[in-house]
Amino acid sequence: MKINFNKELALSLNDTYLKAYPYPHVSIDNFIDKEDIKECVSEMGLFNSLGFDPSEYSAQYQQKKFFYPWGQGSEEIKETLSRHAPTCWKYLQYFNSSDFLSILEDLTGIKNLIPDNDFVGGGFHRIESGGRLSIHSDYNLHVSKKIYRRINLLVYLNEEWKEEWGGSLQLWKKDMSELITEFYPYAGKAIIFNTNDDSLHGHPHPLNTPIGKNRLSFALYYFTEDRPENEKSDHVSAQWYSC
Repeated sequence: MKINFNKELALSLNDTYLKAYPYPHVSIDNFIDKEDIKECVSEMGLFNSLGFDPSEYSAQYQQKKFFYPWGQGSEEIKETLSRHAPTCWKYLQYFNSSDFLSILEDLTGIKNLIPDNDFVGGGFHRIESGGRLSIHSDYNLHVSKKIYRRINLLVYLNEEWKEEWGGSLQLWKKDMSELITEFYPYAGKAIIFNTNDDSLHGHPHPLNTPIGKNRLSFALYYFTEDRPENEKSDHVSAQWYSC
């Protein structure tokens, strides 16, 4: 397992991160090892426990999006992934480790980060041809632990991705008046960003990939016990927007 992200790099990117617009974020290429990406893609392709959110808004806002875990407890997650997707599991474990959290704190300036070992809404994602994820802000408050979501880490695992397929992660102004920047989901690219009710993001247009070519990623979320008062809300699910 090889990660191109350490404390020295995090500290050097802190100012860039904090000054990024429309909200703090950074993009890092070659975040994880290329050979490990191939192994993760292979494991995901054979993995048959991916779930789909059956709620009403999924049919409208997050089409053809599958993910794991999807409601299992941390012990079942560990047992399933360590057996059937060991390379993926090594990365997910590391991304929730105290060593990695310390590096994230250096990058973002947000201290006392807490991982979610149940991966509520996170873990690994697969979006199939024709799928999309509408522009949204993330849930603010963890549904069961009552801690505040502060940071998202997305790591893309898509070899030979073409821009004409779409699927870029879009960051929008909080009033939805303008698309500010976008990042295509190339293999090994990581996007780290602050998340609150104003951090609007998604890929709202259906993927134009060949059938069988999926958009794959790791998604990790980080929390704190408290947050600035002006960022607090009681949203325990995503808030959706049209563009």
